[in-house]
Amino acid sequence: MCIRDSINRTSGGLFTEMEHLILKTIADFTGIAFANASLYEQALHMGNTDPLTGVNNRARLNEIIAESEKTDDMHRRRFDKESYLVAVMVDIDNFKDINDTHSHREGDRVLKKTASLLRSCVRGDDTIFRIGGDEFLVLLNEAVKDNLDRIVARVKEDMEKISRFTVEKDIKVGFSYGVATGPLHKISEIIHQADMAMYKKKRAE
Repeated sequence: MCIRDSINRTSGGLFTEMEHLILKTIADFTGIAFANASLYEQALHMGNTDPLTGVNNRARLNEIIAESEKTDDMHRRRFDKESYLVAVMVDIDNFKDINDTHSHREGDRVLKKTASLLRSCVRGDDTIFRIGGDEFLVLLNEAVKDNLDRIVARVKEDMEKISRFTVEKDIKVGFSYGVATGPLHKISEIIHQADMAMYKKKRAE
């Protein structure tokens, strides 16, 4: 028995040739829609991801900033119950010297290792970005303001543990970092404060 003869209407009759053609056309278009949706998701992921390290890129950060800083009524209601943010700015020390002395391939290894170390220190809902050649940003969301001091203490402890490491060929690497906190809707200011704290730490070392 062919497939056409084995599929019946709910009323018990067989589908006509035209109805089978219509159903096949619908199925074909549905398959195309699913394929296009999958391709769209892949393109969106690629557009928001740093290809070298696999973390988010600056384009994705810009999207998050734009979304969190909207001031229309819907977003004001959304932020009535305030969310908070811990921002960690990371800058690899003397990265140009690593590229110039050991080659860009070794520099790439340093970037990948830095991203890997940052991943090891964050929670599943935290977000890592590579926002420049040798700069990374970590954003940690927190709903409870009283938890911020504890999170900052943990973050600083983790950063101290991973901020000095070695890659192949015994290349010794270090990075400086800065931490800042505040309400989510002030994300740009918080990132700027973390950036300033990072440069202050870099100058002091």
